[in-house]
Amino acid sequence: MRFDLFEMNKIKSNVRKRSSKWSKYKILKGMKKLAPFLPATKRLTSRGLWHFIEKYGTLMLKPCIGHSGYGIIQVSLLEEDRYVIQAENRKIILDGKQAVYDQIEEMTRNRSYIMQQCIPLAQLEKRPFDLRVVVKRNNRCAPYRVTGMFAKVAEEGYMVTNVSSQIILVKTAIEYSNIEPVSTPYLIKKVRRVCLLAAKHLGFHYPLQNIIGFDIGLDGNAHVWIIEANFEPSMKPFGLLKERAKLYDPFS
Repeated sequence: MRFDLFEMNKIKSNVRKRSSKWSKYKILKGMKKLAPFLPATKRLTSRGLWHFIEKYGTLMLKPCIGHSGYGIIQVSLLEEDRYVIQAENRKIILDGKQAVYDQIEEMTRNRSYIMQQCIPLAQLEKRPFDLRVVVKRNNRCAPYRVTGMFAKVAEEGYMVTNVSSQIILVKTAIEYSNIEPVSTPYLIKKVRRVCLLAAKHLGFHYPLQNIIGFDIGLDGNAHVWIIEANFEPSMKPFGLLKERAKLYDPFS
């Protein structure tokens, strides 16, 4: 029995590693058609950190294995050699690269992290929002289809939407946001198309994965970004609105 439990735990560990944020990103990046929709992402290293800061100004640090936004850290350059680190709604201002990296090491606690270009998410009432798009297929031979989507609006003071103050319709979020004028049906169809393309590619590499939840970012120019692919998406938000059916994509 001990041997069986050991082997089961070993298998589970290998599955988690194969489905880590970094592993899924590399798979998606390998498809040229998806590359324009992916923010720049690398494994966290000291040298890479400063390169990303210099290039993008702000970046997100995320645990390779994690969910629900736990452990996400935002690092931004304020001015020459002065930086701000934010986790949830708490901010720390530090001077000097060494102080910043020491703080990051303390916060990451030797866990494996990725660093990602920070996308300037579109805002609704000065709060960033992103989209959750759920795709499903009946079996490994069947095509994926979009079964639902909704918008998540960040709580005041937070930089990620995992701490959400509102779950609203995608159509409402787009039309009342600061996104440049764009056809809402066209943009939603583009989001669907990107998600289905990404799902098909991931499904080839993960043949047993029949449900995927994509976190999709939209910037002020209406560009679509694949922030993350989740293999165990929560379905609870679909029950947060009284008219649950309206959360499902009306353009399917």
